[in-house]
Amino acid sequence: MKELLDPKPQHSLLFSVRFLLAIVIFFGVALQYMQKIDMGISIVVMVNSSALQDNNHGEMPVIDENDTCLFKPKHTNSTRDTGSFVWSKSVQGLILSSYFYGYIFTQVPGGWLSMKYGAKIILGLSMLGGSIFTILIVPSAELGYGVLMACRFLIGVSHGMMWPAISAMFIKWAPPFEKSRIIGFASSGANIGNVVALPLGGYLCDLENGWKTMFYLFGFSGVIWFILFILLTADTPQKHKFISSKEKSFVISHTTDDEPLELQKKRSDFSIPWKSIFTSKACIAIFVAHLCHNWGNYMFLTQLPSFMKDILRFDIKSNGLFSSIPYISCWMCAMISSFISDRLIISEVISKASIRKIFNGIGFIVPMIAVILLSFVTCANPYMGVVLLAFGVGFLGCNTGAGFQVNINEIGGNYSGILFGISNTFATLSGIVSPYIVGVMTPKGTQDEWQKVFYLTAGIYLFGAFVYVWFSKAKPEKWAIYQNSN
Repeated sequence: MKELLDPKPQHSLLFSVRFLLAIVIFFGVALQYMQKIDMGISIVVMVNSSALQDNNHGEMPVIDENDTCLFKPKHTNSTRDTGSFVWSKSVQGLILSSYFYGYIFTQVPGGWLSMKYGAKIILGLSMLGGSIFTILIVPSAELGYGVLMACRFLIGVSHGMMWPAISAMFIKWAPPFEKSRIIGFASSGANIGNVVALPLGGYLCDLENGWKTMFYLFGFSGVIWFILFILLTADTPQKHKFISSKEKSFVISHTTDDEPLELQKKRSDFSIPWKSIFTSKACIAIFVAHLCHNWGNYMFLTQLPSFMKDILRFDIKSNGLFSSIPYISCWMCAMISSFISDRLIISEVISKASIRKIFNGIGFIVPMIAVILLSFVTCANPYMGVVLLAFGVGFLGCNTGAGFQVNINEIGGNYSGILFGISNTFATLSGIVSPYIVGVMTPKGTQDEWQKVFYLTAGIYLFGAFVYVWFSKAKPEKWAIYQNSN
């Protein structure tokens, strides 16, 4: 097995083609997340809140002038329409969730298609399709919310193939002692996408019809990325046009590229070990960790602006800025944990399995403590809330930089794309369920209601940490190892 070879680097990662691949995928992941959350940003200004309140005979929330909040909400008598669409809260919820219904649909097919046709074409088409439908959001909205929902659903369908394809691609490109850095860096594009989209989207949406500009900008950027991706990458080192012979030999000798791609494609038709995957304790540990991780990830991604507005009382401009800080922290944690993880693997101080357990444990326990403390924060000390959010969201980056997300490639071999697709299918359920549950638990957006949400989240984090630490492993499963008769 190549994993047993001496893991001492013989070809620098910096300025290498494999790092170029990680950089290109980093920007692709960033754009995917920008296209994922753009609707949540824009819907605030797309909807005519004044007309909606008139239709529902709603009342503005009562503002207590004697409260101790650092930031006081401002009274306003403005009747300016914020948008041209009169969509109820339930319709808005359907529009936002339609993405995840499409996203969950193509996780496993994305992994299978990557095995059969190669990860490059599937990854490229995933971004191209999502970008085209993002551009079509503007005319779709004019045609009605049903057409808009269909468009968002198709963006989710396209994006759903992306992560399984990324996982399958890195099997051919990431040596075991560089796996954390390469995969961690590429995956951290998700955090940077949030960091860019939240303030930029907020700025654009503050302009006249700026929400339309945002969809066009994010969509056409994805098309440009697709062209660069096709020109700069390849499925395997053997197929890359300008990789050096030294790096090609280095990557091939240190990856699980034993199995010919032609045989892999042929085998994908009939021999995926479904039963072995679903009965593997190591796989189940990853599935549970991924699900628990995404609960917090999607909860904060969809509800963080509401929490900052309702509880911390930040104004709209400060909201966008401070909402991005936790994702900067998450990116930093992913980068630092991936670097430390690879250094520990090279030094052989502790086992690879222990490294994954430690970082995934940190990635759950620190956020668990942070959200418990966050439940007691009020608008009297909003900056403490931002600090705790930086820890609560930030340390989740350890899971993606050196935890379960890297572990998928270690145990799944050439089935890593399929394995990631299955795992992300379960994990995406959090994207569908958590916004709904949080909405049910916080009908008035009070401190007590949010406290219950954070207690629930802390319990989910603890469960994920326990299951992963107890059952995970870092060696390839028997069914994932290609047996060469020679």
